[in-house]
Amino acid sequence: MKYYFVLFLGWSVHFAQAFELSGQVDLEHRQFSSHGNKDNQVHQTSLKLEPEFYFDDIFSNTSLLVAPFLRVDSLDSTRTHSDIREFMFLYLADEYEFRAGIGKVFWGVTESLHLVDVINQTDLLEGVDSEDKLGQPMLNLTFSKEWGTVGIFVLPYFRQMEFASEEGRLGLPFDVDSTDPTYESSKAARHIDTALRYSHYYDDWEVGVSYFSGTNREAYFKQQTDGVAIPHYAQMTQFSIDFQGVIDSWLLKLEAIQRNSIATHHAYVAGVEYSHSQILNTRMDFGTIVEYQFDSRNGVSVPMGQNDIFLGGRLTVNDMAGTEVLAGISLDLDDSGTSVFKLEASQRLSDVLRIAVEGYLFSSDEPTNVVYARNKEDFLQLTLELYF
Repeated sequence: MKYYFVLFLGWSVHFAQAFELSGQVDLEHRQFSSHGNKDNQVHQTSLKLEPEFYFDDIFSNTSLLVAPFLRVDSLDSTRTHSDIREFMFLYLADEYEFRAGIGKVFWGVTESLHLVDVINQTDLLEGVDSEDKLGQPMLNLTFSKEWGTVGIFVLPYFRQMEFASEEGRLGLPFDVDSTDPTYESSKAARHIDTALRYSHYYDDWEVGVSYFSGTNREAYFKQQTDGVAIPHYAQMTQFSIDFQGVIDSWLLKLEAIQRNSIATHHAYVAGVEYSHSQILNTRMDFGTIVEYQFDSRNGVSVPMGQNDIFLGGRLTVNDMAGTEVLAGISLDLDDSGTSVFKLEASQRLSDVLRIAVEGYLFSSDEPTNVVYARNKEDFLQLTLELYF
């Protein structure tokens, strides 16, 4: 939708401004395979609203994007929450862009895990795949040259993690009190973080190199005498590289990091995706995905990815409804009985309506593995998405 109107400033200064409203409304239902801590925890229904307001030509070469977020949940009062995903002013020039406000930045190329994506805090209340992010206050200056693109980020405020309540599902295996977290920095959440990224295309190869210095988005936990854990956010520096390249029908991917936060460790995800075109003499394409995950840390503090392999497939039907299916399983190579299976599928019902299915199966025989705590958290989620 586009709306045009005139704003008058003072007595005679005015300018024309284009306003676009878009977004989506989701009706979501989760069905769990077993009861949680309470008998009424098998069903979970929620409503999500994500509008986007776009203002063009506020000033010369300047635009504003506002993207609020709201979810109302039937089961978890903590999951009933709101956020400003984006409130971003953008100024465009010939060779650079300047952004100021609240925004989202995504770095990464692999399918199963995004190690290099460190700007935004993960919204744990939304899902288990860490794909949903909170809005991050930032200043960002990006230069685009023939030899590549350089992005400079100043992040003046840190946003902590939020965790499911006792009434909710898909939480941590222990109680967490996030009302008063602790920080390594004396400035707490007001520590100024910085980041730098260089990226460039070399023929069929895309390469990114990044540096981050500031508050670790991942929380450590301090166990109290009453058994309740307090989140602790340490400082960290991280160097990372990511690339993907196309060789015929092969897509090669890598994300690797070196991180110093309390202790130094390195981790990487490397894999390939092979595309099979027009399978079975149809219009359908099928991609085979294999990725290996490694993390040098030891112990239960590492969720999945310490020594794991992800096997998956992506089916693109290429029909008028845009039908797509992604299925995959992560296998822990250290604990043969530990695995996480996921399913994602979607199809358009009309120009403004889409249906999506998501499912997870958790399995572990090892009590010290973090997946073991989710053995009873298997669920199937059905979402009806309305776009406007």
